[in-house]
Amino acid sequence: MRKKYWIPEEHTVRIKNVVHHAIHRCHNPKTENYKAYGGRGIKVWDEWRAHPEWFAAYLCTLPGWCDTSLSVDRIDNDKGYVPGNLRWATSKQQAINTQKYTGLGRGTETDCILCGLHFVRRRERQKFCSRRCASEIGWRVRWN
Repeated sequence: MRKKYWIPEEHTVRIKNVVHHAIHRCHNPKTENYKAYGGRGIKVWDEWRAHPEWFAAYLCTLPGWCDTSLSVDRIDNDKGYVPGNLRWATSKQQAINTQKYTGLGRGTETDCILCGLHFVRRRERQKFCSRRCASEIGWRVRWN
């Protein structure tokens, strides 16, 4: 007989959404955030994937689970959703615990598409050497 886990009614929807979204962003390539999670090898523990109610029950054992201002955070950003690697954290705590520049390491050398200055870009989509160049091109697009 399958065990049923008790989650207070006012938290049921929130906990189920956390579980659902964690599983989908790690295992469904059609999901918007798959590249940042499943594409990097971040997975949900097999037991929790097979039994999402166990995942929900585990989340309810962590300190702060009933505080609606907190959301689930992986302590080690390179490990998956596994026991011992999860916590409920504030958005400020999560901002500190992020992967800063994905895929580019220390940066890639390139030239600014506006002024031609050679610079090291830190983000994949960065095309301008400074905010001034970026705002200049934005101004030209809006007014011309």
